[in-house]
Parts: sequence; C-alpha cells; structure tokens
Amino acid sequence: MCPLRARWNGNRQGTTGNDSEAPGPVPAGLLQEHLVDDPIMVVLPAGHPPAGSASVTPDDLPSDAWINTAVDFRDLATSPLGGVRGSGQRLDFDGMDFRTALNLVAAGLGVALLPRLLLLDAPPSVVVRPLRQPAIVRRLYTCRLDARGVSASIRRLETYLREAAAEL
Repeated sequence: MCPLRARWNGNRQGTTGNDSEAPGPVPAGLLQEHLVDDPIMVVLPAGHPPAGSASVTPDDLPSDAWINTAVDFRDLATSPLGGVRGSGQRLDFDGMDFRTALNLVAAGLGVALLPRLLLLDAPPSVVVRPLRQPAIVRRLYTCRLDARGVSASIRRLETYLREAAAEL
C-alpha cells in the first residue's frame, strides 16, 4: 500500500467538489480512495488580537510575521493571500515538519497555516481558528495497486483508515 497521499486544494467558496474525485490523474494500475478533507487552520499565539475571533481572514493578519510551511509554497503563491501576506515579515524554515511550525507559533514568533489534524493536541499557548475566505483543505487518500488478489491485511488496513477518517 502506498503511504497516505495528501493534496492541498484551495478554493474561494470553501468547497472542494466531489469527495470521490482524485486530486489528479491516477496512474494506470493504481487504486485511490478519498479518506477525508482536512481543513487548513490559522494558528496564532494565545495573546494575538484576532485570537478572540471565531474565524480569521487574511485581512486580519496583513503585517504579521508568517511562519512558512508547505501550505504557503504550494497553494498560496497564486491565491488572494499572496499579495496580502507578502507585505509582512516571513520566518522561513526548510522542511515539511508541521510540528516545528506549531512550536514556533507557540514560542510567539509568528502565525502559520496548518492542517487541523495536526492541531488535535496543540499546546495551550496557541489558538486555532478557521481560515475564512479563502477556505483551504488538505485532501487525504489511500493509494494501492489495483490488483484482483488484495491481501486480507491490506483490506483490513483500508477499513481501519476509513473508520478512523469517519470519526474525525
């Protein structure tokens, strides 16, 4: 079985389309199944002014120090956030380690966009708010060889993943 495949999918209306749609062409011989859409959230230090709001828009944070993550580089370069966020300071680190970005926010060094699943055990020194206009999601899929003789262990793993995703 291939590792979980994630795809960032941003959209001004906050919808992601048909959940059964793959994020792109699936190579011949592979079977892909959508598990869950994981919303991207704004993560702020607890004392940040918009931390008391129910949700946050890019206009609420135009001059903040942004901690760059893979969310920034892949999807937001061409989004409406690009110009707004480009005016503030940026704290760059190289890598896909969302936990590092979360700890930088917890230390008060800036704000970040992170997947909600990562934030289930966020430190008490951060506040998590939904991003409003545009809404962005990370789509999670399983991927495996499309074969007639799929082992019981692979089918069982797929069942466990579907059940876990349904509980989120």
